[in-house]
Amino acid sequence: MPETYEQKRLKFWHVLLGIFILLIFTWITFYMRSRAEFAAAMDKVRAAGHPITFAELNEWYSIPPGEQNAADTILEALSYYNEWDREKTKPLPVIGEKELLPDELYDPNTLNLARQYLADNKEMLDLLHEAAKIKHARYPADFEMGQAVLLQHLRPLRDAVRLISIEAQVQIENNQPQKALQTLETMKAISHSLANEPILISQLVLIACDNLTINTAERLISRCDLSQAQLNRLANLIASMQANSPMKTGFIGERCFMVSYIADSSTAAMNGGGSGMRFAYAGLRISGLAYNDGVTNIEIQTQAIDLFKLPLADRLTAADAIDKKIKALGYLNFFTKITMPAIVRVIQRDVKYAANLDVAQTAIAVEKYKRTTGNLPKNLIDLTPEYIKEIPTDPFDGKPLRYKKTEKGFIVYSIGQDKTDDGGLKGKKSTGDITFQINP
Repeated sequence: MPETYEQKRLKFWHVLLGIFILLIFTWITFYMRSRAEFAAAMDKVRAAGHPITFAELNEWYSIPPGEQNAADTILEALSYYNEWDREKTKPLPVIGEKELLPDELYDPNTLNLARQYLADNKEMLDLLHEAAKIKHARYPADFEMGQAVLLQHLRPLRDAVRLISIEAQVQIENNQPQKALQTLETMKAISHSLANEPILISQLVLIACDNLTINTAERLISRCDLSQAQLNRLANLIASMQANSPMKTGFIGERCFMVSYIADSSTAAMNGGGSGMRFAYAGLRISGLAYNDGVTNIEIQTQAIDLFKLPLADRLTAADAIDKKIKALGYLNFFTKITMPAIVRVIQRDVKYAANLDVAQTAIAVEKYKRTTGNLPKNLIDLTPEYIKEIPTDPFDGKPLRYKKTEKGFIVYSIGQDKTDDGGLKGKKSTGDITFQINP
């Protein structure tokens, strides 16, 4: 007996209901599995001793209980900054437009202007030198605010380090190497008050300030006759900069920001995203796709953090591999593709910074050799093991750092990010060599 119309319609709705139930079951299974895997990935990060949420990040960024906080003194110092207008600072190096070679003298007018600038900021400088004696620092940045976290200390701190550099340069002009060394140590201490601030922008400021400290040290060796004890002190200063990888701390914080976009629909996590973006991410979370992508995000971010365990030369290759992995992700990893930090560029900046430190340390070893023997070494290998344990490898090509004598002194250099040996010609940004040149 053939089916009636009512029976066919009933059968159709039964099939449709079955498909619907199957889809609901599939969605629930996918959602629960994705969320469980995401939670497991977060727990794995916690097991490694790292934060994974804004609240954990805020707690992780701390100083030992009962310890004095250098940030308090630094912030007080910054409040006394007497900032000159742009026209007035134009004739000055570092904060203005004047460019000086490491061995170039200040002209009298520039020197007098620099002294006036320092005098106008004496109270600030005195407090900064006091802050440099304090070991720990934690700025009042509330990372529980997520994207809305305030980092208002970064620009003034950068200006403070520039001011201290001017102080060191005036001391160099006055032939006061011991005072200049102490001032360089203050530069490093103020810069590294950011060392534990877990966000990339803070670590980029730290690196920029350290590079200025290295440039000022280059001027100190070129212009002053340093003793072996003073050269050793300078070498120790550079070594203290080499002790940590700033970008690693930055990546640890950035991972929390990325994960919070997925796990947290609060205003803190989505600040600035707009209502449309909030609804979009809410939809991705409800579907389970956000949590599935979150597992991939945590995996890639963790791989980026693990890069800092590798030798410098290997970091660039590994960063390229991660970058290719991100580009190969499909549409289901939409969030990771659009939010992942530019890992290759960050690692390039980190490796360039490390190379700059290695070049400076090697140049100091050359100067120590010269002060001991009366002559420059024929090759860098002559420095080992008495003046430097081993010759650092240039991370951009895997060969030893370059060294050559000049008419007045010598240059130690890395070929830099463009991987072209320019014979020690210093460049800007991604071109030219990374140099430390001494012309006594």
